[in-house]
Parts: sequence; C-alpha cells; structure tokens
Amino acid sequence: MLTASTEPFPRGFAGTNRGPQLEHGQDRESIWSVRRQTRELYFVVFIVLFLSGMGLASLRASHTGGSLLDTTLAVWSDAAPLTITAAAAALALTEIGRSLMVLARRLEEGLERVRERRRAEGRAEGRAEANRAWRDWNTRRLQAESEGRPFSEPPPSETD
Repeated sequence: MLTASTEPFPRGFAGTNRGPQLEHGQDRESIWSVRRQTRELYFVVFIVLFLSGMGLASLRASHTGGSLLDTTLAVWSDAAPLTITAAAAALALTEIGRSLMVLARRLEEGLERVRERRRAEGRAEGRAEANRAWRDWNTRRLQAESEGRPFSEPPPSETD
C-alpha cells in the first residue's frame, strides 16, 4: 500500500529517484512484481528459461534454410512471446516453491492440532479412569466401615 505524506519528499522519494516505496516488504503492486526474498532466484530462473527458449528458436530458424537476415528476424519475432512466457514460468516456479512451503507448514500445524487434541482426549480418559478407581476404592472403604469390618486395601496408586 502506498503511503501519503505531507513532507516535501514523501518516504521513498527523499534524496533518490527510485519512486514510491511499498509500505511493507511483502506487499505487491501487481502479479508481475517479485518478492524481495525470491528476486535473485526469479531472475536466475527467468534468464535460464529465456536463453533456452532463444536457443531453441535459433535452432528452429536456422533449419529453415533462409538467409541470415531471415533467421535473425525469425528469432527476434520469437523474442517477445519467449520473454512473456519465461517471465510467467519463472514467477510460477518461484511462487510454487514458496507455496509448497506454506502448504507444508499449514499441514504440519494441522497435524500438531490433531496430536494435541488426541493428547487432551487421552489425558481426559486417564483422569476419568483414575477418578473411577478412587470412587470404587472409596465405595468399598465406606461399605466396609458401615459394616464394621476392617478395610486394609491400599488406595489406588498412580501406577495402577
């Protein structure tokens, strides 16, 4: 998001000719803008894809048997679509990698929530079982006391 300022040089213009700056490093202006963290990877992928495409276009144009001028014009006519295709593919490849990491992190968080829920259910089951054991023991103790017989059964332990 661009920010407005009443200063003579808004943030991003002061002493530079770079133009307005985005408020946050994660913000984007369009689909074609590349995140700072992936910019180098994007340009490497773009250059590899573009040069590979131009090499293939050159091979195809040279096999037509035309003159050098015809071959050059054929390669140049392929340059614009190759540039757009390479830019889109490079963006997709770098974003797919980031998206896979985000999906993996979300999956891990979901699995951790499931594990925590199962642990909580196990703890609740354990508490209920321990309470049942104490209630049963106490019932037997009270019954023996009311009947006047001795009660020597030890109380339930945490290891039972």
